[in-house]
Amino acid sequence: MWYNQNKYSNLYFAIISKAKHREHLSQQSEKHHVQPKSLGGSNEKSNIVDLTLREHFICHRLLLKMVSGNNKRKMTYALYRMQHYGKNKS
Repeated sequence: MWYNQNKYSNLYFAIISKAKHREHLSQQSEKHHVQPKSLGGSNEKSNIVDLTLREHFICHRLLLKMVSGNNKRKMTYALYRMQHYGKNKS
């Protein structure tokens, strides 16, 4: 498993589930890899979800608390890029 099961992963997957089941997003959105590519995720449609800008930021913050070791370093870098270079292109 690429993440640690904890309260943060529960929140993360609740946001992902809500996004997957909503019919229409009326505000600006960004594509998000449910399992990040740097942690073995793919570009398959089933691994990508549209999130609001706020949801996307929150999910990346939660990812930091869901992983450890080298994976935490990767997620720290992804969040840094999102904050400093705009939309995350991963």
